[in-house]
Amino acid sequence: AHELGHIVNKDFIIMAIAATLLEILYELYVIFARSRAKSSSFSMGKKGEKKGNFLVIIGWISLIFHWIGTYIVLYLSRLREYYADEFSAKETGDPNLLSSALINIAYGIASVPDTEKTAHLLNNTRAQGIFDFKAAKEVGLVYQNARSNKQLIERSLLFDIVNPWAWIFQLKSTHPLVGKRIKRLCGLTTSPLFNFDNIINKEVDRKRLWNNFFVDFFINYSAAFVVLITLLMVPLEIRYKADYFTYFVITPVVSLILLILVSIIKIRYKFPLGNFNETSIINCMADVYASPVRGKPIKLTGKAIGRGQAGFIFGEDMIFQDKTGFMYLNYESAIPLFGNLVFAWKKLESLLGKSATSTGWFLRGATHHLELYRFQSSTGTIKSYVRFWSVIGLIVNVVFLSVIIWMAGTLLFAFIFLR
Repeated sequence: AHELGHIVNKDFIIMAIAATLLEILYELYVIFARSRAKSSSFSMGKKGEKKGNFLVIIGWISLIFHWIGTYIVLYLSRLREYYADEFSAKETGDPNLLSSALINIAYGIASVPDTEKTAHLLNNTRAQGIFDFKAAKEVGLVYQNARSNKQLIERSLLFDIVNPWAWIFQLKSTHPLVGKRIKRLCGLTTSPLFNFDNIINKEVDRKRLWNNFFVDFFINYSAAFVVLITLLMVPLEIRYKADYFTYFVITPVVSLILLILVSIIKIRYKFPLGNFNETSIINCMADVYASPVRGKPIKLTGKAIGRGQAGFIFGEDMIFQDKTGFMYLNYESAIPLFGNLVFAWKKLESLLGKSATSTGWFLRGATHHLELYRFQSSTGTIKSYVRFWSVIGLIVNVVFLSVIIWMAGTLLFAFIFLR
């Protein structure tokens, strides 16, 4: 009934027109962005040069509208999904049927092994599916974790409905988040399958949610804020006639110090050291305040049951199972790439099926996973260097951004001062 709703609503025509308009905008950019080079090669005099510049401007404006239009088309795609859901609810006479179907289909997708064939099929039919298969993996694991407990399923799906990060994850999706769709379907009946409103009204602290989000957002993009502020300082320094030492030494050094400070804060925020509290996977999933930026130090007891990517012998990540469900473990060797390959090939198989304890940082974004710190089993203790390599990555970023700041500041200074 949902898919028939797309036909009745003529969604195939609407989305084809929208996609075509997007493609035209991009083609205008490709054609006109090269017009400057063509006009400079074949035109004579200032008249041809002005014409070329005008076409280049049109090209770049087309690219801007293409970028904006991409998000508009994705929003339109999500809107059409809601309309098809409503059609299904109306035609079947029971919105709960589609709510149940969405969860069961997600469970089916999550339970299918990740082979090259299934990955190829799911990627190629992403826009045509009843929902985005990447989101389906998340919901499927929720259902695996809590199929016998409706309240835990409700709490696990609440992340999609109330967490501000969920809205950002949805921006690039062709389909609405499943939690949002199910909540909307539940609003179409007097006997809903799930009662989200009761939990939201009684248990969700929206002030805490938004406070956490703003802190997360600021810390996650703090380095970009430092770069922006530093570049904005250059025109002020020129206006008030600061000396060359300020331009080329003091400003870059201050920005470097600030970048180091925000990087230290970001690492400590994402990977806090201290007590790793014992918990369960379903309790992590039911935490509506979980974050993709703020790591939650936890300890899980269970066993590794397989590779993160089934059938891929060089995949170093694992799937961990406790009494309540499943979670992906992200492992990093002390030696990047080569160490991961050796671990995947030589050690991982020996860890599977044995009682173990996984210690690390729980993060929930588009998917949920554990950034592994230690994996302890009867065969010994495996240490993961996720935190270490995150520090190294931030150091590289700091150096790179410092060079960018210095170069951009110099060019901006030269443009304003020497023109």
